[in-house]
Amino acid sequence: MAEEEPKTSRRQKVQGSLEASRLPETINNGENSAAYNPSKRPARTPRPRSNADDKFLKRLGRRTAKLRIASRLTREELAAKAHVHDSFIRKLESGDGNPSALVLRALAEALHVSLSALVDISSSDDDEERLARVRKPHKNLDE
Repeated sequence: MAEEEPKTSRRQKVQGSLEASRLPETINNGENSAAYNPSKRPARTPRPRSNADDKFLKRLGRRTAKLRIASRLTREELAAKAHVHDSFIRKLESGDGNPSALVLRALAEALHVSLSALVDISSSDDDEERLARVRKPHKNLDE
């Protein structure tokens, strides 16, 4: 008795032919299989950092450090509250870190400031006033 081939649905046949048509010809023929490797995507070349970028990140780092100190938090405590590694806080405060928008939001929440207050790196006179507000303890709602 001859063995029967497993039944293949029409959908499986169409999917198989579509997948085969997407592959380079060298793969379909079995020759030079190194020609196609989906895990080897071309590297994204980041935009080179300008002096303005470096200056912005340094000022953001100083601002973060001021707010952290005003909140009486260590780097480790801030990192734990923001769910980032403490080495990232160290890099950020030194001006070497480049945080994403989501990390900035988490840092602002951990420092109990708005996101705009965190990224406001202007060297205006109202910085000290804002920092003084952060230093004040929160009122107890039960009183």
